[in-house]
Amino acid sequence: MKQQATRRVRCHDFLGFHRWHPRVAKCRLVSGEVGAPLGVTVRYCEGPPRDDGLPPDWANETLLEHDAARRFFRYEMIDNNMGFGIFFATFRVVVPAPGGGAAGCELRWEFECEPVRGTPKEALQARLQAGLDAMAARVRDHILSDRVAATSGVEAAAELNPDTSIAV
Repeated sequence: MKQQATRRVRCHDFLGFHRWHPRVAKCRLVSGEVGAPLGVTVRYCEGPPRDDGLPPDWANETLLEHDAARRFFRYEMIDNNMGFGIFFATFRVVVPAPGGGAAGCELRWEFECEPVRGTPKEALQARLQAGLDAMAARVRDHILSDRVAATSGVEAAAELNPDTSIAV
C-alpha cells in the first residue's frame, strides 16, 4: 500500500495496533514490558464484537525485532482463534531514496503464514487483504483530514497518535 505523507511516519508502538487497524478493537500488554528484551513482550489483540454471537477474533503476539530508528518491527502470532498456524509479520515504513523524486513513504505489512489444518489458505489471504485494505483506508482518511485541518487553520482531531502509531 502506498500513501503520500506530509510528515514523518512512526510505527514504534507495538501495543498501539488498535489505533491503526480498524478491525482490532483492543490491544494490551500480556507479559513483559515495553522496552523489555525481544521475545519477552507479548500483546493480546482482540477484534470488535461479532454479530453472529461467536467470540471476537483474538491473537497473542510476541515482539521479535524492533528498530524505531529504521521504523520497523517484526512479530510472531503465538496463539489465535482465526485459523492461523505459523504466522510471522513485519511492519515497516519505507522512505524513498534521496533524489529519487518520490514523495511520501510506503507502508509495508509483510507476512509469512500457514493456516491450521482445515482452514483454507484462501480464507486467510482474504482476511489479511481485508485488514490491509482497512488500514490503507484509515491512513488515507487520516491524511485527508490532516490536509483539511491544515488548510482551515485548525489542528486535526487525530484518532491516530503521532507518537505511538502511524501518523502522517
